[in-house]
Amino acid sequence: MHRIPADAIDKHAGHRRRARSQVRPSEAASGAAARIAMPYLGAVAGGPLLGVAALVAIFLPGYLLVLAVLGHWHRIAGNLRVRRALAAVNAAVVGLLAGAFYDPVWVSGITGWAELLLACAAFVALMSLRVAPHLVVLACALLGWGLLG
Repeated sequence: MHRIPADAIDKHAGHRRRARSQVRPSEAASGAAARIAMPYLGAVAGGPLLGVAALVAIFLPGYLLVLAVLGHWHRIAGNLRVRRALAAVNAAVVGLLAGAFYDPVWVSGITGWAELLLACAAFVALMSLRVAPHLVVLACALLGWGLLG
């Protein structure tokens, strides 16, 4: 078993990778930070081959499930029990994402009123004003760098 050296992982490197992934729609749609972190950790621990193996291990079960269900989707989607189960899974995913947002992002990123106001302004710009996400990220980076130091 490969061990990851303690100094191999920068605390802020993960935050930077997650921030970059939110700009690209493909990774933002795929969701969890584990999908970004696991191949990175695999590559750090065992080189590029282990990183690719970790990436395949993350995405393969979902692809196999979709392939298995695809031919029967019209019948399965009409089943009330299946729809209820999918609603429960969606609720669980929302809870996991909320927890993942709180611990690494909120705890380390929102440390005062200025950060809170900047985060709220970014949320309003994205949700109400429909500003393009890459512009909001750029504006927050510049304002955070200029105002918050």
